[in-house]
Amino acid sequence: MTRSPIHTIPRSGTYFLKNVLKEYTGNEKSIDLVVHGYMTGEKANDTIEKAKNIMSFGKDSILSDIEFVPNDEKTVFIYRNPLDQAVSFYDHFYSNWDLFPRATQGSQKRAFGMCKTPTEVALKYIGTYSCMYLSHFDFKKSNPERIIIFSYEEMMRDGLKIMGKIIKFLIGELDEPKLINSLERCTPSLLQDREIEMGITLAGDMKYKKGKSHIQDGKIGKWRERIDM
Repeated sequence: MTRSPIHTIPRSGTYFLKNVLKEYTGNEKSIDLVVHGYMTGEKANDTIEKAKNIMSFGKDSILSDIEFVPNDEKTVFIYRNPLDQAVSFYDHFYSNWDLFPRATQGSQKRAFGMCKTPTEVALKYIGTYSCMYLSHFDFKKSNPERIIIFSYEEMMRDGLKIMGKIIKFLIGELDEPKLINSLERCTPSLLQDREIEMGITLAGDMKYKKGKSHIQDGKIGKWRERIDM
C-alpha cells in the first residue's frame, strides 16, 4: 500500500479511520495521517478572513494557493456537519481542559479563546472549517482521480461500505472479511480500552482519565439539543 495522506475535519472520526486502516494493512507507516489537514495557506487558524471572502464569493480565491502532496499520491478527506463538529470539539477540549498539556491549552486559547458553549465554538470555528472544506472540494474539481471525499455521517452509518470504498481507492482491491474483522477490532469501546492500556488517548493529546476519552459515542445530530442559533 502506497503511503497515503488522510485529511480530516477535527472530531470527524480521525482515529477510528486511522486504526481501522492500521488493522487492515498491518502497517501504521502506510498511513500518513495529516490530522485536520487543509489545502490552502499556512495555518488553519489564520484562514478565517480568507474564509469570509470565500463564503461571500470575494476575489480572494483559494484556487491560487492550494498545496498538496507532490506527484500522483492519493488522499482521503472526511468532513462532518459543522454544528455536530462544534459540539464534539467543545466536549473534547473544554470539558477535558485540565487533561491537556499547557502548550495545547495555550494554542487553543490563542486560536479560539475560552469558549463557554458549543454555539460559541461553532461561531468562532466556521471560518477555519469552511476553508478546510472548500479547499478539498476545489481540488477534487481538477484532480478527481487523486482524492476521495466522504462525510463522517456516511462513515458512521455504514462503516463497511465507506471503509471498503476508501480501501479500494487507496489499494485497488478489497478483502471484505478482513475489513469486517478490522472494524470489529475498532469499536469505540475497544479503542477506549486501548487508551486505558496506554494511559494516554489515541491522539496522544491528553492524559487518559476514566470517562474522558478521545473516542466519544459518535452520535449524529447532537447539535439539535446543544446549539442555540
